[in-house]
Amino acid sequence: MKKSSLKPPSPESSPREQNFQTTRAILLTAALQGQQDEVHAILGSALKKNSAKEIYLQVLVPTLQSLGTAWAKGEISIAQEHVATEAISSELSALRCTLAEAPANGHSALFAALPGDLHTLGPRMVADFFIMDGWKVSFLGNNTPASEIVSFAREHRVEVVGISVSSATHLKEVGELIAKLRRLPHAPKILLGGRAAAEFQKRSSSPQADAYPADAQQALTEARRLVGRTAAAQTLEEVARQIGARIRSERSKQSLSQAELSRQARLDRAYVSGLENGKHNATIGVLVQVASALGLSVQELLSGSATM
Repeated sequence: MKKSSLKPPSPESSPREQNFQTTRAILLTAALQGQQDEVHAILGSALKKNSAKEIYLQVLVPTLQSLGTAWAKGEISIAQEHVATEAISSELSALRCTLAEAPANGHSALFAALPGDLHTLGPRMVADFFIMDGWKVSFLGNNTPASEIVSFAREHRVEVVGISVSSATHLKEVGELIAKLRRLPHAPKILLGGRAAAEFQKRSSSPQADAYPADAQQALTEARRLVGRTAAAQTLEEVARQIGARIRSERSKQSLSQAELSRQARLDRAYVSGLENGKHNATIGVLVQVASALGLSVQELLSGSATM
C-alpha cells in the first residue's frame, strides 16, 4: 500500500481533535489489515470517552472518506477497500444498538442508492442519525431500482428522500430519479450525498436536489429545515455545520476551489476548510467576507436563496 491519504495528528489541533485524529489513523490501519478484533477494541475504547454520535461524526465518517480517497487514488486495491469496509461495517451494526432513539417526531425519510452503487455505509449512518432524531426511517440499501424508490415514496408519502451517489457513472440515473420524484403528487424533499454529489450539483441542466449535505449531521439539519422543523432544537454545532454546508454548496456552484475562495475572502485556507466542515463559529465579519467573495449577500448565503 502506498502512503495513506489520512494525515497524522496536527500539532495545531486541540488535544481532543488530536485524539480523534489518532483514533482515525489506527482504525484505518487495523481495518485495512482486516483486524476485526482490533477495530472492535479501538471503537470500544473511543466509546468510553465519547458519545456514539461523536464516534459517527469524528471517527467513522472521516475514516470512510479517507478510505474512499485512498481507493480513488489507487493507494489501496479493491480487495483492501472491501476488507476495510467490511471490518467497519460489522462494528457499525453493533454501534447502532447503542443509539438512543428520540420520541417520534411525525416525520418520515427514505434512504437508498441506485443500481450499480454498492456503497451503503454512508447512507446507513445518515439513516441512523435520523432515527436518533425521532424520524420514521426506511432504509432500502444499495442497488435499489429507481422505480422501487419512486413507488415506495409515493405509497408511503415519504417527506424526505436521501440518495447516495458515489460514482459519476450514475449521475444520469440520479437526474432521472429526481425528476420522477418531483412529479409525485406529494413530492418529497431530496437530499443528495456521496462522493459524486458535488459533481452532479454543477450540472445546471439536471433537476437539482434540495440540499447536498456533506455528512450525517448536515443531512439531518437540512432535512429539519426542509420540513419546517423549528431551529430551536438545533445546537450551536449544528448551526455551524449548516452554515458550512451553505458555503460549500455556493462555492461548488461557482466551481471555486477552497484556495480560490480563501484568496478572494482574504482568509486562511485551513480556516475556510474548517468553516465548511462546521469546525468554526463564524463571526459576522467572516460571513460578510465569504459572502462578498461569492458575490452574495449574507442573507442569500445563509438562506440558500441565491440564484446564479
